[in-house]
Amino acid sequence: MSLEAAADHAGASFIWWALDRVDVVDELTVEIHMTASMPVDLIASSLYGSWIVSPKALEAAAATEGYFEAGIEAGTGPYMLESYTPDQEILLTRFDDYWGGWSEGQFDKVLITIVPEAITQQQMLEGGEVDLVTRIPNENYDAF
Repeated sequence: MSLEAAADHAGASFIWWALDRVDVVDELTVEIHMTASMPVDLIASSLYGSWIVSPKALEAAAATEGYFEAGIEAGTGPYMLESYTPDQEILLTRFDDYWGGWSEGQFDKVLITIVPEAITQQQMLEGGEVDLVTRIPNENYDAF
């Protein structure tokens, strides 16, 4: 249902141009049928345009015009949004009913600090202020 919904809307729907249908095999398995040969594994692993969205969220949003275009998201991942401060931070909290389960020692919360400047991200990583960054320039990789 998620892939079919993604293919029928704006955004990254173009990557699913050859999607014929998706058959549910069992609770954790689907078969993706295409009308042309495509690297479905690469498309799905790229994440964009192939998120698994809760069926309940899709059904609830069906009456909301522009649901996908508005960027409203409701996934099936291990964390849920606790708070969002635009241009500052995103705080995620553990979703206790996560289908993948939980192991001892996993994080209860994840704080994503929004830092647009690549050099500031690098400085924060080098100083131990953050554990992960997304935009270090290629020419600075040797610093690590």
